[in-house]
Amino acid sequence: MSTTRDPNNESAAGVTGPSVGGASSMGAVDREAVDADPDTLRVRRGIEVSQGLIIAWCLWLLSSWWITLGVSSPAPAARWMVFASLIGLMLLWPAWRLSQAARVGPDGHLLAIGAGQVLVDWATLNLVFQTIILPLRLTAGWTMPQTLWLDAAVMSWSLVSALFVGWGCRSWIGGHRAAAMGLCLLLVLGEPALMGTVNLTAAPGHGLTWAMMVSPIQAVWALTSPAHAWSPQPWATQIVCVAIAAVLGWVVLALLPRDKQRELVLPVGPTDQMPDPPPDGGDAVNSSG
Repeated sequence: MSTTRDPNNESAAGVTGPSVGGASSMGAVDREAVDADPDTLRVRRGIEVSQGLIIAWCLWLLSSWWITLGVSSPAPAARWMVFASLIGLMLLWPAWRLSQAARVGPDGHLLAIGAGQVLVDWATLNLVFQTIILPLRLTAGWTMPQTLWLDAAVMSWSLVSALFVGWGCRSWIGGHRAAAMGLCLLLVLGEPALMGTVNLTAAPGHGLTWAMMVSPIQAVWALTSPAHAWSPQPWATQIVCVAIAAVLGWVVLALLPRDKQRELVLPVGPTDQMPDPPPDGGDAVNSSG
């Protein structure tokens, strides 16, 4: 739907458009960037390295490092630093990315957040993580094989979280994105919560425990043990299986048919009203569902 505007009230610099991703307005839009119909902006897919994401990630790592300064021993401090990084990669970043419907590109067009952008985010976050894992190795005294397996564990499990985020970002519907965030939570906390619930109902000394196969918590805890106490098995096999599952999941996601995000058009006008959702209840730019 189009919005009627008085051309006399528009400045030569551009017009303002609907709010997206929590922003109050799109700001100035070059009239030459608008498509053939000057009353519409077309949603496009775009991939970029988000500077804001990098800054926020670095601030999270710095804050985590500052908190671990109060730990008396360097080995536990390094362990908690890794877990803080894992929380950021598998919970905080998915929540942030899934809460965004679209972003405004430099040409004034709305850019849909697709699977490619999610993969770029994942690679960016893990590249920054490499800058702390090697210093942590020196601090905690880990062996090089131990550090490499730990790094592989963080990358593999976070790639599974990225898969859920990529699936959620395929839809504008808030329920789909909430389900993707729920999968991220279950991946990290579901198995420990289940184990805790089972043991609460067991008699003292008869609790049920098992090697966690879904959650990364036990594997990361074991891989951050002192160098003399760690063992590559069964964690190495588990990490390889998780990595294979993540890669296969991304292949399936890439083969799925694309939705109608690229075809969605938005009215540009002096108001911040959003267009009505499609009749089939499918894609809508507002991710609130």
